[in-house]
Amino acid sequence: MRHWLLSHQPDTDPPPDLGHLAALAGAAAVRAGTDAWLWVPVRDGVVHLPGLGSAVTGPAPGGATLSVTPVGFTVVASGQAPVAVSWLEDRPAAGPGWLPARHAGPAGWRVLLDDLDPGRDCHGWAVTGRLGDADVTAWDGRLSEAWTVLAEQAPEYLPALRAGVRTVVPLRADPGGALRGATHRDAFAAVGLAEAGGAQTAVRSSSSSTTCPGSCAGCWASTVSAASASWTGRVRVPHAATHQ
Repeated sequence: MRHWLLSHQPDTDPPPDLGHLAALAGAAAVRAGTDAWLWVPVRDGVVHLPGLGSAVTGPAPGGATLSVTPVGFTVVASGQAPVAVSWLEDRPAAGPGWLPARHAGPAGWRVLLDDLDPGRDCHGWAVTGRLGDADVTAWDGRLSEAWTVLAEQAPEYLPALRAGVRTVVPLRADPGGALRGATHRDAFAAVGLAEAGGAQTAVRSSSSSTTCPGSCAGCWASTVSAASASWTGRVRVPHAATHQ
């Protein structure tokens, strides 16, 4: 949200696109389970509801309507088939035309694996497209392994990791096999990560807004490699560390 706001100031050229606010309001209504009806933007044939998923509507220059009830929601774009989604436990269920957001990591640290948000490409390296189920399973394993290694070797960092990293944006692998990981000063609590080519598992977990033990404003990053089962940590103090 912070990254979007700062890139859509009133004096920007081209003028700011405020449709994202409607999408945020729609996502909030869905999460609240309240009756609501509102307009939402369609971009590249898709309506994205942040943190929930995307409805594939097809082209609709005039946008779409989002109708929300306590048991689900429906996205209707002019001239296109409606996308109806019901709730499954605590999140929208998969169905025709709906791409649900997926989560990965161990039970103590489930993060949003964001491969849908149109504004996620801000980490200086190309993002992936929609991940296949096997890729999501692999990410789940990598993040779970990172958590296990840190729990064994540096447990004092786990509370900061749990509190400060809420979203992982998958990045394209480096053709040369190098680790790729980055934070963005305005993308609070999110980190972009890429699998290292040639390594079974390589995860860089970087918090853009965590508090290191004993520090009121700090940031740390750790690299976990299955090949060596070792980790390295370094303290960083980016702009977003002071974001409240």
